[in-house]
Amino acid sequence: MKTFYRIFGGKNRKRALMLFALISTLQVAAQPEAWLTLAGNASICPGNNTSIQVNFNLGTPPFIIVYSIDGTTLVTIKDIYVNPYVITTSTPGTYALEHVYDFDGTPGTTTGSPVNITG
Repeated sequence: MKTFYRIFGGKNRKRALMLFALISTLQVAAQPEAWLTLAGNASICPGNNTSIQVNFNLGTPPFIIVYSIDGTTLVTIKDIYVNPYVITTSTPGTYALEHVYDFDGTPGTTTGSPVNITG
């Protein structure tokens, strides 16, 4: 009880009000959200490419994404400033977004279904 009184009462009242004012102005950043969409063809011939778009909602760039190909190969891309971000690939497989982070490393959510590209 003495600690409470020292902080919020008596001579330290101004200090407590300033502390409250500082705390009440803190802002909470929104967590990023990302999902994949197929921008090119669902099937590709050998030697050709297709595009997959990564769309971001909320959060603050630069973003970091981690995606998988067929559930095993993990690819990390850092310093993404554009929205949507385009992945160009000639590798068939099922592409799934595993993780998304914004500028300060805040993890976000991934939504949507994986993108399947056949060769």
